[in-house]
Amino acid sequence: MCGGHLHAPPPPTMLGNIRQLLDEQQWGSAAQLAALACENDINGNRVYDAKYKFDAMLCMGEALMGQKQLRRAHLVYKKALEVYHTHLGAAVPTELRERLGKVCLEIGGAEMYTEALKHIADIPAVERSLRATMLLAHIYKCRNMAKLASDAYLAALQANPYCLEAITGYMETVRSALVEQNVQEGVLLWNQTIGNLKKTYECENELMHRWIHAQHLKLTANYEATIAATKRLQTEGNVYVKADVAECYYRMGRHVEATHLFKRCRTVDPYYPGGMDVFSTLLRNLGSYAELRNLAGEILTCAPDAPESWIIASVARSTKGPGEADDASMQYATRALDRGPTFHRSYSYMASKLLGAGQTEAAITYYLQARNYHRDVPVYQGLVRAYIQNKNGRSALDYAKEATYLFPYSSPALALVGHVYRGMKKVKQARETFQKALKLDPQCTDAHIALADLDIEDGRASQAIARLKSITPSESIHLHLASIYASMGQLSASRSAYEEALKLNKNSVRAEEGIRKLLEREAAANG
Repeated sequence: MCGGHLHAPPPPTMLGNIRQLLDEQQWGSAAQLAALACENDINGNRVYDAKYKFDAMLCMGEALMGQKQLRRAHLVYKKALEVYHTHLGAAVPTELRERLGKVCLEIGGAEMYTEALKHIADIPAVERSLRATMLLAHIYKCRNMAKLASDAYLAALQANPYCLEAITGYMETVRSALVEQNVQEGVLLWNQTIGNLKKTYECENELMHRWIHAQHLKLTANYEATIAATKRLQTEGNVYVKADVAECYYRMGRHVEATHLFKRCRTVDPYYPGGMDVFSTLLRNLGSYAELRNLAGEILTCAPDAPESWIIASVARSTKGPGEADDASMQYATRALDRGPTFHRSYSYMASKLLGAGQTEAAITYYLQARNYHRDVPVYQGLVRAYIQNKNGRSALDYAKEATYLFPYSSPALALVGHVYRGMKKVKQARETFQKALKLDPQCTDAHIALADLDIEDGRASQAIARLKSITPSESIHLHLASIYASMGQLSASRSAYEEALKLNKNSVRAEEGIRKLLEREAAANG
């Protein structure tokens, strides 16, 4: 120490100071100090040591990644690559290749995916870390190269059999690869492949075997069986499993159970964003706007980098109906894509906004991208609806049939085929398909409403009403009944149906609007 009795410790290196800041996640200070270190040593002299300059650039890139300044990080890493090639040798360090691959993947887009693949694929297989192997798998998946992606996920599992993202990625991409070759045969082979995967863990780890079994069922949209399978897992404090089960209830139309479980997730871990974008849509549909705004504010504050957070913000900000586009919510939907370029619901949500705005071609593009990342029933529902609106019945039918092969237990998937037939004026085939959907699930609301509409078109209103009254009541059923009664001029019965809908959802905007219009009709009739 200057002027003291103790000897001063040797000054720390500049890079040592920067790495300490990075360890403490002081991204701003680390970035600025690294920018200085790229040109100056600790004494302020100009740097001529290429290795020192290269290491400083790696530190700066890491700091910018921490700040989510992805484009700047990409630029710095590219400059580091030039420095290495010019002064240090041709063989680029694996660490830099991994970082370049990661930042390109996070930026997203066809050009970036191509560059990411080049950087990671150039790493010899024997030198690839688990991180690099997973990056390679994600890149292949983003480029819709399902077979290569499944091989990479399998290699990751060989490195560590407990990498859960590799397991789900492997299940999804093996399925996509097989289905692209032949849908029916592919689904059969996929079931055999997953059966072999489960056997791998069955003898060694019963917990993993149960988890894989539940994931397998969810991927096939067998939601009832998924819920039953998760009961064998200890889930009281497990927010991941709870959110999965809540989504299953939502997809089944069991909104009471879904709402309860999503709220339990919030109690167990109020900062977990997973599945909360689905919950936000549920709250929107229920008209629970105050709760929706609270959810958006809390999740966005605690998880600003999660794509789910920005989807929730978009849903809460929207000033129009579900699926419609407005400037404020579209900005947030775009941010969801920026934060999660490989998150399938970012694409399907954006597609729904565009479809609501009448931009069918753009919506189809986003739905297809969502399908590349993850194939589920909602993606196919949106994709088929978009093709129907675009008057492309052939493509709509092809994708609807693909959905039935992928999700053989899903009555909504089968109902998609019926909707396409109905749009093509093939009423007999449509009716037969909706009836087959009811054999899968006698309470399938989608199929019952579609059959009721066909009855109305055939002049059998009483039969349509009897059908809708015979199933478990829901808000949508009561709203449909109210619409039928109103078209028949039975205003009192229509109002009663709207009131029943309000009993199930006190915030139902459609029910309130329907009652308002009925009152206007009654007033006009009375002079």
